[in-house]
Amino acid sequence: RLWALRRGQLAWLYYDEWRSWCSRAHRAGLAIGHAGQYEIVISSGPPQMAHEAGRRISRDLGVPHAIDFRDMWHAPTAEPWDMVSPTWRKLSERYERACVNDSRLVVANTSAMEAILRARYPHLGDRLLTVMNGADPDVVSATPLATPFTLIYAGELYNGRDPRSLLQGLRAAPLQSLTVWLQ
Repeated sequence: RLWALRRGQLAWLYYDEWRSWCSRAHRAGLAIGHAGQYEIVISSGPPQMAHEAGRRISRDLGVPHAIDFRDMWHAPTAEPWDMVSPTWRKLSERYERACVNDSRLVVANTSAMEAILRARYPHLGDRLLTVMNGADPDVVSATPLATPFTLIYAGELYNGRDPRSLLQGLRAAPLQSLTVWLQ
């Protein structure tokens, strides 16, 4: 029972920290938006609260918002193990719903994710589409890979993700020199 309360508390603290981040991102986005002429706000996540920041910026600038979901936001598989709780689900659902409902376009990166989002938000219609990750295997670049080839990844590996398959693929590529930076 105590662990369940702790998970809910951790979920609340997690979202509280991201709400603070959203406020800062919102202010920065408005400053950028007022300094130039922009036609759309595009957010990509995770982190999923980037969509909430984008929603707020879009609303205050009066321009459309497009969401790029790289992973599910409100889903059992998206709950961090130490925050699995009704609090996590309630907050994730609340923010996802607000962002999706206020967006002009919602992009999923798999057809399975699109199906889940269509079931959850049937009113989206043609505002929801899938843009797959990856590349077609039959497309060959006319440009050879640069030598040396440098890969920089400044993101986050989470939910058991593992870069080994990418690194194995790079090892098989005809490269003279490879530098990998993981930050």
